[in-house]
Amino acid sequence: MSPDELQQRFTDEIEKRAVDDKYIDGNEERELLQIALQHGFPTDWARNFLVEVCRTRGYAIEAAVVQLVRERLRLATLSDGRIDWRGFKSVVAEAKRAVAGTSKTESEIRKLVVTTMEDTGFNRVKIGWLGNWYRKLKRDVGA
Repeated sequence: MSPDELQQRFTDEIEKRAVDDKYIDGNEERELLQIALQHGFPTDWARNFLVEVCRTRGYAIEAAVVQLVRERLRLATLSDGRIDWRGFKSVVAEAKRAVAGTSKTESEIRKLVVTTMEDTGFNRVKIGWLGNWYRKLKRDVGA
């Protein structure tokens, strides 16, 4: 398969997966990269091409959103190593902007942020006098 044919097939595969929600999740990204690898193209090329197609079509890639959330969590961490409700809300707002135009709901975005907090160890939270907001949030989003 020539590079042009692969690019067209890859573009078609991306369109097929993202046309309904304008979002490429981790599983879809893995499948797309496998297609390129099966045809002998390097992973870096496939990932760069995927990013380029998604950027031009206005699709969001979950891996990029998770990377953004990780960076914002690092910035939202207070001097005592904890994250407060206000910091959490700012991270969610950034993630919401990153997935604008997709079908992701606020609840799904919050769940993504909570999951990322758990995966990266940024789950030390500052508890206010109204109780543990993080525990309640985890229960609400099902994380």
